[in-house]
Amino acid sequence: MYYPLLRWKEGEQGALESLSLPTCRNITPIIDFPINCDFSARRVQNFCDTAVECIQSMPFYLDMGDLPCNEHIGEHPALTLIRNVRESNLTMIPIVRPDNDNAFLTAIQQALSQRLVSKVAIRVFEEEGVMPNYQTVRTILDTVGAAIEDSDLILDLKEIDGRTEAQVREVSWIIGDLGNSYRNTIMLAGSIPGDLWNHISEDSLGSVPRHEWQLWTRARQNQGLRHIQYGDYTTVQVFLMDTPFQGSPRVKYTLDSSWVIARGHRPRSGENQRQTLARRICQIPEFRGLNYSYGDERIHGCANGEWGPGNGGQWVTIDVNQHLTFVANQVSSTLAGI
Repeated sequence: MYYPLLRWKEGEQGALESLSLPTCRNITPIIDFPINCDFSARRVQNFCDTAVECIQSMPFYLDMGDLPCNEHIGEHPALTLIRNVRESNLTMIPIVRPDNDNAFLTAIQQALSQRLVSKVAIRVFEEEGVMPNYQTVRTILDTVGAAIEDSDLILDLKEIDGRTEAQVREVSWIIGDLGNSYRNTIMLAGSIPGDLWNHISEDSLGSVPRHEWQLWTRARQNQGLRHIQYGDYTTVQVFLMDTPFQGSPRVKYTLDSSWVIARGHRPRSGENQRQTLARRICQIPEFRGLNYSYGDERIHGCANGEWGPGNGGQWVTIDVNQHLTFVANQVSSTLAGI
């Protein structure tokens, strides 16, 4: 099973909605509830409506850590959201975190006791140089009334670099401290640079390594880490920039241990850079063909003038969709020993 992290933006929603059914069976998304938004009945219903359309039959994790709920009246907003998700016939596992307040944890405890959900996951990450320890995790799970063996651990390493051996040792130490009795242990990480302009020149084709894949495959060589499942931030950087994108267009394509990226230049009026960039992707030997995924089909169609040029959101869908399809197959083959 593959566990991609999605911020639930429109482009990512489209990437999920366009997945084939066989790919869906190998994916369990980790969704961050949209941040910096007002919590309202309309917002909850909108999330549920889009989830029904996009998630299809996939179970998913939901992190509501940024849900504004300090001044709620009556039922806690998290409990309301969970109830609406359940009424939409979706299978959701709520995520708890060390920075959740007691009111939020109480809402999750109520969701479990009311059988609105049957499992929880705890997501841990380093804050100010400190990783939560076993006792912290145990206390949180006890508070919500969840047994460790029935709960999932999401170890979020955030943005990583290429220090693979050192990071394997770090992961081994963290897992040794947090234990290995969880129902699932998922390692989540990302490495695609936010400053691609410093890695890929304008009007060129280049590549950047998938450090998270290299870390997971290396970690699996350690007998004590073979149980860890793979998760990533797809083709999106871990830390999103607050400013609107004003740079050159690019097309990202996922390979075994890297991304190949076709980058253009700052747009000029009337030109169609996307077709040129798509052609560059189609010309690489590793291009998998138009029938591999929705994203591959769109890249091929744009390269041949059958579709496009498309907007930024549509190209997020294309980038993420081809990545999800490829990595789901890659993880399945790895776990099957192929």
